[in-house]
Amino acid sequence: MEEQEHTYKLSSRWVKEKIVTIEIDNKKDYQVATPLDFWPESPIDVLSPEDLFVASAISCYGVSLSGISKRFHAEFKDFRITGTGTLQKGELGWEFEQITIDAKIIVPT
Repeated sequence: MEEQEHTYKLSSRWVKEKIVTIEIDNKKDYQVATPLDFWPESPIDVLSPEDLFVASAISCYGVSLSGISKRFHAEFKDFRITGTGTLQKGELGWEFEQITIDAKIIVPT
């Protein structure tokens, strides 16, 4: 019988102004900062929550594509997925209006 619930526990700590950590058991900690659009002093090499939100969508698509192709015996040589998230000012603040995902899948023949 397949499980009906999965739990993912993460934690976050303050580092300094507009920068926090993301901590997940048995995985490397990393820092997250306000994006450059909202904070020009943001470290350019640090991911933002917005980066992670879009990354979550395209990586979920990628691992799902990989798993489904195996289940249906659909071979591929490679694939590349790109995603673009559109953040717009809404009634309650900034919100993602959409995430557009494009996939290029290379098959053997």
